Amino acid sequence: MQHWSDFIARSDADFVSLQYGSVSKDVSVLGMNRVVVDETINQLVDMDSFAAQVCALDGVITIMNTLAHVGGAFNVPTAVLRDDWFRRDLPVLSDRVPWFPNLRAAGKDLRGWPLVFDNALVKLRQMWRQRD
Repeated sequence: MQHWSDFIARSDADFVSLQYGSVSKDVSVLGMNRVVVDETINQLVDMDSFAAQVCALDGVITIMNTLAHVGGAFNVPTAVLRDDWFRRDLPVLSDRVPWFPNLRAAGKDLRGWPLVFDNALVKLRQMWRQRD
């Protein structure tokens, strides 16, 4: 949680929490004034509203989960944070997957998490420039 909090504090962006369930306590740690939470959207109940919410974003930074797949499927620039463990669903030798052209993996690669978060933001900015 601390790495997210630090990243949000040093980033000039508006953040939206797309985590389902009761997230108020977690978001308060991140900074209530920096993270928007729409408690009317629950991907477990209404996937259409969740997908619409994702499509309204300029970009997504997440771990590999439903959000990563929805962002990738709808061509929303998406950066996925990958830890140092081997995962079959994310590349190790590249940052791309062929089925989602606007998804990039930001691998930990034995680096500290702050560098991984910064790398994810760099990847989002590159995707935004390619779109324009």
